[in-house]
Amino acid sequence: MPNSLSGVIELLIAGLIAGILALGVSSKSKRKKIDLVEALVIGVVGAIVGGSIFSLIGLTTTNALGTMIVAFFGALLLLRVLTALRKK
Repeated sequence: MPNSLSGVIELLIAGLIAGILALGVSSKSKRKKIDLVEALVIGVVGAIVGGSIFSLIGLTTTNALGTMIVAFFGALLLLRVLTALRKK
């Protein structure tokens, strides 16, 4: 978790970008419009999930690009789980 204002801002920006990318990659309907609030929530939660998983295996990020990559993979995982839960 970020411990400063700049860390929070970095998390929000990386989460938004990761959420937009994850929604764009995983969208089967190829929708043209992505809701920014949805993308932000998916990305930030994905960043937390991805960061937790990466830290469990001993990996850390050192810059904004690393944070964005971790957030992207976490957001993709989150979207997969949500899709699986919706099908049940």
